[in-house]
Amino acid sequence: MSDTPNPKSGTGGIRVVFYGIWIIGMIVAVPYYNWQFAQQHGFAAWVLFGEIIPTIKAIFWPIYVVIDNLK
Repeated sequence: MSDTPNPKSGTGGIRVVFYGIWIIGMIVAVPYYNWQFAQQHGFAAWVLFGEIIPTIKAIFWPIYVVIDNLK
């Protein structure tokens, strides 16, 4: 069986939409989490860790959105 999406099954389109929303969310989340990290920890910490920690948070942005909405 191949791993290519089958247009007749309907799940291929759902996956494309899901990944599209996730990628667009990451495009917005990366600069936001970088700015937030620099504000909370200072410029020097952002220069040293700014590309690691905020980017990892941006990859998992749906989890942070759900957690923030539960508060």
